[in-house]
Amino acid sequence: MFRRILSVGLVCGFAFAACADNEMDDLVKMAKAGVDDEVMLAYVNSAPPDTYRLSSDDIVMLKDLGVSSDVITAVLNHENGAASKATPLIADTTKEVLAPTPKTPPPPLPDNLDESYFYDALQPYGNWVAIDGSWCWVPNASTMDPDWRPYATHGHWVCTDWGWAWESDYTWGWAPFHYGRWHHNPDYGWVWTPGTQWGPAWVVWRCNDNYFGWAPLPPQACFDDRAGFTFRNHSSGGDFDFELGQGDYFFVSSSHFCDGNVWVSRAPDQEVEVFYHKTVVINKYDVDASQRIINRGPDPQRVSKLVKKKLVPIPIVVSASPQSKGSVAGHTPQMMVFRPTIHPGAKLTPVQVKAKSVAVAPASVPAKMPKAIPVDKSKNARMDAAAQSALVKHRSDADAAEKEHTHLEQAAKAEKELKKREELQKAADLQKKKADTARSKQKHAEKFKKSLTENPDDVVPPDEEKKVEKKDKMDKKMKAEEK
Repeated sequence: MFRRILSVGLVCGFAFAACADNEMDDLVKMAKAGVDDEVMLAYVNSAPPDTYRLSSDDIVMLKDLGVSSDVITAVLNHENGAASKATPLIADTTKEVLAPTPKTPPPPLPDNLDESYFYDALQPYGNWVAIDGSWCWVPNASTMDPDWRPYATHGHWVCTDWGWAWESDYTWGWAPFHYGRWHHNPDYGWVWTPGTQWGPAWVVWRCNDNYFGWAPLPPQACFDDRAGFTFRNHSSGGDFDFELGQGDYFFVSSSHFCDGNVWVSRAPDQEVEVFYHKTVVINKYDVDASQRIINRGPDPQRVSKLVKKKLVPIPIVVSASPQSKGSVAGHTPQMMVFRPTIHPGAKLTPVQVKAKSVAVAPASVPAKMPKAIPVDKSKNARMDAAAQSALVKHRSDADAAEKEHTHLEQAAKAEKELKKREELQKAADLQKKKADTARSKQKHAEKFKKSLTENPDDVVPPDEEKKVEKKDKMDKKMKAEEK
């Protein structure tokens, strides 16, 4: 009798785990489709009890895909609320069966890695697109959040023996914040171009006593160990701005420069223009006797006084895998970084790398898995309702912002005093930006809702198909050129 009860508990536990995995898969698909917070929150909150059971790896995955902390918190709250309702037998046996297996050390990396290593490593967390004949990576986090920007979201600065190093909270942060270059593309937002030269961070600084700002270096900025920086094949000095505008910079109060999450302390959009014109460009990269690229940036002693905290540069230590990274406290504080040696060029394109990884992926079937698990037919209805709710909200937000924009513009034109007229125009421009963002989210929700009707089993908007077609054409073109 006990064995029968135990077996029922195990089967129920596996069934629950499978259903939870299915829900997790749906969250991942929605994240990769660029679905915004409103849709995902509505979907999570409408889930039946005992739906989610996230592991720590699941949480990291969702965070790496750009899912906001609000959505993750909603999932965890839903999980905690449902956990108290679970029967002790099933809960205990499931926990025993689903216990994580110990992780084996990662195998050593080969010596002949090229840029195609980036294609494979970053594929799960974004999309590779062809821009002007080069492959660029668009992080999923940027697709989901129009305000996302590199060296600003989910990370902070660390004072190290290599100068100022950016420590990212993303698992994939080891690559695009230490290799290559970023630029803002009008079609895709922030995109990353691969590179092979490792640095603690690749940014240009603007500083004064009250505010610090920085912007990602563009692809045309090249650094030579002896000659320093060049831009479009011309040498550049320490005060060169690399043709970056105010929209490329991220500013924080100098007293919050060393905060664990600089995004919280960012300068308001309407004040960025003021800080941009009242700060001075600083480009202080050099190479020391050990051939280390040092990102000098703001003077640590000066920063120490501003943040009212003693700053002692900590050593950077190379780790064996991306998972072994971050600042480690203790008797000898240090910053762990994953820093593989990457050679220029790529033998494969992102499309070829993805096809190869799919071809060799082993099939994994859980032991004692039930042959058939009931499918929740209401999931698509929940997704459709969530998309509809978000669509209505975005449309309402856009209408309100456009109405306010029109009102402020009319007031600015009627205002005779120059200073007040400029302030009203800035406020009008800010409302225009809000309206454009809301309209963009509205269109995305409409496409997502349409994709549910056209292909309910694959939660990916039609835009992704166009991206794949564009990649395939680029791949064929490169093959023809090689021949």
